[in-house]
Amino acid sequence: MNYSFDAKKAKDECVRWIRNFFEENGKGCNAVVGISGGKDSSVVAALCSEALGKDKVIGVLMPDGEQADIDMAKLLVEHLGIKHYIVNIKDSTQGLKDALPFELSEQSRINLPPRIRMSTLYAVSQSHNGRVANTCNLSEDWVGYSTRYGDSAGDFSPCSHLTVAEVKAIGRVLGLPECLIEKAPSDGLSGMTDEDKLGFTYAELDRYIRTGEIENKEHKEKIDRLHRQNLFKLKLMPSFDSGLPVFEETEHKAYGLGIIVGRFQTLHKGHEYMINMARALCDQVLVFVGSSQESGTEKNPFSYELRQELLTTIFGDNIIIAPLPDIGVGNNGHWGDYVIENAVKVCGKKPDLLISGKEERRRNWFDGIEGVNISELYIPKTIDISASEMRQFFADNDIESWKKYVNKKLWPRYDELRELILEAKDKSETSSI
Repeated sequence: MNYSFDAKKAKDECVRWIRNFFEENGKGCNAVVGISGGKDSSVVAALCSEALGKDKVIGVLMPDGEQADIDMAKLLVEHLGIKHYIVNIKDSTQGLKDALPFELSEQSRINLPPRIRMSTLYAVSQSHNGRVANTCNLSEDWVGYSTRYGDSAGDFSPCSHLTVAEVKAIGRVLGLPECLIEKAPSDGLSGMTDEDKLGFTYAELDRYIRTGEIENKEHKEKIDRLHRQNLFKLKLMPSFDSGLPVFEETEHKAYGLGIIVGRFQTLHKGHEYMINMARALCDQVLVFVGSSQESGTEKNPFSYELRQELLTTIFGDNIIIAPLPDIGVGNNGHWGDYVIENAVKVCGKKPDLLISGKEERRRNWFDGIEGVNISELYIPKTIDISASEMRQFFADNDIESWKKYVNKKLWPRYDELRELILEAKDKSETSSI
């Protein structure tokens, strides 16, 4: 798989994402970041400082007794010029150990400080009008190298879809001291680095995550095993659904009708994330399936009816799905009229929020249209994948790569979808001869 990473672009998109998060989930609030002196907390604190301003970031240093590398954490807060607190958690951890009527297991002992640190961060946050930043990265999360309800918790997570190498690259773009970027991560308890304990390097893990390439068979088996064993940490807590009705008050939501326009060829978790964001903000979400008249072509292999069915499989009746055929116009105002006309036809009212995954400003679709005032929410990519790359997984019969980016509810449809994509591809190649 071809893979490249633009650290400057990723940094800029993440900064915008943080600003959007605080605009919608805590306007005027502070970002509260636990500072260890390592790359992850350093990069998250620096991203928040750029996004919100350094006066809106609070660093919290939390040694457990003596911390040999606390000077690194102090270097970071001084470098950024952010307000910070030092809270020694030794008495809290020791107090809980003394209160328990049994000897803690090794895993309990290791995971206790991270959970007390998270309690500390929320105590600071709730007393300072804050939102707690999660500082995990994709590489560590992939193999479960985090503490559930400890460092894996938080209110927003800037780096959980970035590998170790990518976090480091962003750190350099942010101008962080090299000693913070390259500081070897460790749990601070065992005297070993993370890589020593894992048994493989982050460089090896990062390459495997992004490309699927790895030479050491034993390391591959270990990574796969750890990933399977720890997937539960990345999922919402399972809950029993009684099926009983629940009254939902929707008047408090920020927007009435939100619209998303996309072709969904093919549907993946990035689309899912964007739609769920829209659902959180809007009383109703209208998903327009664009180019709905297209099917059986290489770029548009799926019919509107199939795309509608796939969306319904994931979202049920929680969204409104409607076709939006192409009209072949380049005039933005005309296109805006067309979108609004169809929204009114489907929902009986005009939209007041456009949700888009495209970086270019799309609100200009509606500029100059009388009686229309539509806000725009740009949601940066949560997964770095394109529609053509998704379709290539089918062409290569790479089901494992496809599954990584697709909701489990759609997995049983793989053979059917692959057949349609291959048919469309063959038709395209035949017609070009």
